[in-house]
Amino acid sequence: MNESTPYSVPHEPGRWRAFALAAVVHVALFAFLWFGIRWQNEKPHTVEAEIWSPSTQQAAPVTAQKIPEPQPEPPIEKTPEKILEKPLPVPLPEPRPAVATPPVAKPDIALEQEKKRKVRQEQQKREQEQERLAQKRLEEERLNEKLAQKEKAALKQKEVQKEMEALKQKEAQKEKLAAQAEKEKVQAQKKREAEDAIKIAAAAQEKKRKQELAKQAATAVENAKVDKQREENLRRMAGNTSGSGGAGTAAKSQGNRGDPGYGDRIKGKIKSNTIFNVPSGLNGNPAAVYEVNLLPDGTIQSLKLQKPSGVAGFDEAVKRGIEKSEPFPKDKSGQVPSSFELTYKPKD
Repeated sequence: MNESTPYSVPHEPGRWRAFALAAVVHVALFAFLWFGIRWQNEKPHTVEAEIWSPSTQQAAPVTAQKIPEPQPEPPIEKTPEKILEKPLPVPLPEPRPAVATPPVAKPDIALEQEKKRKVRQEQQKREQEQERLAQKRLEEERLNEKLAQKEKAALKQKEVQKEMEALKQKEAQKEKLAAQAEKEKVQAQKKREAEDAIKIAAAAQEKKRKQELAKQAATAVENAKVDKQREENLRRMAGNTSGSGGAGTAAKSQGNRGDPGYGDRIKGKIKSNTIFNVPSGLNGNPAAVYEVNLLPDGTIQSLKLQKPSGVAGFDEAVKRGIEKSEPFPKDKSGQVPSSFELTYKPKD
């Protein structure tokens, strides 16, 4: 039973028996009253009686009323039965027997029953409240269990995600280290190759330098021989006498006997047209010897390198200087030598 359920009086054992007893008492009371009114002229005292049944309960507490005590009635003489044959004098009425008053329920009993009813109601309310609280706790426990399971699943998912992230970072770090190692390996290989190339180039340069030195030494020896031979030729040419008694200028065929300074003029002109930067590391002073054949107008007929200096750039510069110097001038006699040899050194 709860607050929304209407109040109902609980069934008590022996209810029907109590109703039957109450009905019998009422019938007996009614019979006594009826006979008393009929045979007694004197108005009897009215007695009010209230019957309390243990099975009947009121929803509200019963206010106890004071019931007046019954007063004894005057004795009533018993009237003999009338004889129809002979009229008899009217006898005095016999004293009326006292009416048995049913026991009246005491107010304390009703209060106690009402108290018990309230106690039962309170107990039922407490039980219902306890049941409601138990149901609420059960629902809360279920909800908490679901939340705990959900939180546990989320935590597990988070741990799995964290492990995956750590694995990814580890793999990325591993790949990074591998790439760095490969890069360092390639750099080391390139460095070794560069060092090897430098060593090879240095060895080749050293070999070339030694070859150049050897060649320059051989050229120097050869140039010394050529210079010596040229000086001897010049001396021999200068010693030859002609009609004019002049010295030659290294001319091969006719010798410019009338203009001893012709050779120096030719040499100076060629030198002014020769452009060459002497290397700082050039060892010695190698000479390049060219044979020049001229036409009568002073132009070059042929140009031949008789002896290289060993420095290709210098030999080429001397050749260009000779070509730029044509036409060659005539000597004092008005003639151009048909040929001559030219010896040229870079440091002169």
